[in-house]
Amino acid sequence: LVFRFSLFFFYLFKINIVVVADIYALVCVDFAPNEAFTIPFVSGIDIHYSQQFGLYEGRYWMPMDIRLIGGFDINVPGFSFPKFIVEQASVLYDYSINRVLADSIFQKKRVTELPTAKTFDSLFWAQHDVLPLTHEEQHAYKTLDSTQSLDIQFRPSGAAMTLSAGGSLGFLSYLNIRYNRVEGPFLGLNYSRDSVISRLSLNGAAGYGFIDKKPKFTFGGSFFLDAGRRYKLGVEAYREFENIPDERYYPSLVIALGALFTKNDYRDYYYADGWRAFIEAKPLRRLSIRLLYKNEDQSIAVKSTDFSIFDKSRPFRSNPRILEGAMRSLTLRARYGDEPVPFGLTTQNSAEVEIEHSNPAILASAFDFTRLIFRGEMRINTYSDRLLFPPALNLKLTAGISSGTLPPQRIFALESRFDGVAPMGVLRGGEVKEFTGHRFVALTAEHNFRSTPFLILNIPYLYKNSIELILHGTVAQTWSSSPLPFGATTNGWYSEAGVGISRILSFLRFDLTYRFAQPRSLFVTLGVAQII
Repeated sequence: LVFRFSLFFFYLFKINIVVVADIYALVCVDFAPNEAFTIPFVSGIDIHYSQQFGLYEGRYWMPMDIRLIGGFDINVPGFSFPKFIVEQASVLYDYSINRVLADSIFQKKRVTELPTAKTFDSLFWAQHDVLPLTHEEQHAYKTLDSTQSLDIQFRPSGAAMTLSAGGSLGFLSYLNIRYNRVEGPFLGLNYSRDSVISRLSLNGAAGYGFIDKKPKFTFGGSFFLDAGRRYKLGVEAYREFENIPDERYYPSLVIALGALFTKNDYRDYYYADGWRAFIEAKPLRRLSIRLLYKNEDQSIAVKSTDFSIFDKSRPFRSNPRILEGAMRSLTLRARYGDEPVPFGLTTQNSAEVEIEHSNPAILASAFDFTRLIFRGEMRINTYSDRLLFPPALNLKLTAGISSGTLPPQRIFALESRFDGVAPMGVLRGGEVKEFTGHRFVALTAEHNFRSTPFLILNIPYLYKNSIELILHGTVAQTWSSSPLPFGATTNGWYSEAGVGISRILSFLRFDLTYRFAQPRSLFVTLGVAQII
């Protein structure tokens, strides 16, 4: 008599166990992921891991095989992948149980390579084919092109792939297209070539702004000092269109679309003409250091257009005036931790310090200031560590101080939502460039409960689709030692808090945030869901 029963195992798997009732012998086990086992962008997971056990020498129940069978789908908006099917089987046989072993065996090295180990004996395997190929496997070996590696056979398709370097329109990766209230439409080309000769790399870019009627270019190269590419020297000459430094939460394409469609240009701009040299070092896997010398003439950029597709009657906000002159500065950047991930898809445990110094006496600069920024991120798992992606508290701290006379092009500004889009770390209730200063601090805390609330409430549609619940809050403040050229200080502590729903359609996030600072209000924003 054989009994079969099922149970949930370690929150993530369900297991079927088959035993012989009268002797309680285990003859079969089968593992499969349950509803709590979720992986971002992966759906339809139906994978079974199983083992069968046989009786040997009349008393020992030993594994006879190990099988993995099933499939899953990968769903990324803009991409489509073939369904992944997994079939794997291993056979265990020819047991020799409780053999007498010579004492000399235990005195040998842990790993010993036999002289015949690298010799392939086709006759031996033909005579010991304990698991013959199936008809489908035999057909696959005869028909599949051996030059078709996995990345070719499973290459994604879809609209996003078409526009990338991997698609038929991959040449778009060389284009530099943008739109803003100073240049108007800008069209340019980018090109870089790695290992031109040995360790030398070259890069270049050129383009033209059709409203400000100014050509721009960048040309440079870098040389790796060691074979491991941990140390690099580089130099660039340029006549470029720069922006007052920000945390780069929004890529240029998003800013261009905002300016073109909603007449909202996130950045403030100026012109820079000169050269820079840098040295980069990565002495440890998670430690990177960069020293940059910049020598450039900075000049004012003015708003040149009010064109947008919609809301044509409302003008763009003006572009702040900078202090013109020769900027000669040294910037040291040191970061410990993994490099930032675009769009904030993951929270990296990291700490980064950036110091910029400009001095007329030493560097013959027109400016005299020191500017320091600290950036830190941390993720702390809070409970249910047995889950594949446990609930976590994510923290992000950014702070900056300055000394000397900080020019307008180096003023700090708190990052804010942009056209209803708000990644973690920005003020979801703040306006673009609303708060500025010579010093600032901003702390954001988010607790991602994952799908556990919906599991507790037994709402299958939400937890099966990996919908996540997030509570978040931000506090920030700016200070100024002199009148500000644009924006204003927070005049005390700014605070906001809200709730978010993440993984809508697998990658979107919806947040409802209340701003406690005047003018108080409720804000709705969208973002990109974090992967982990």
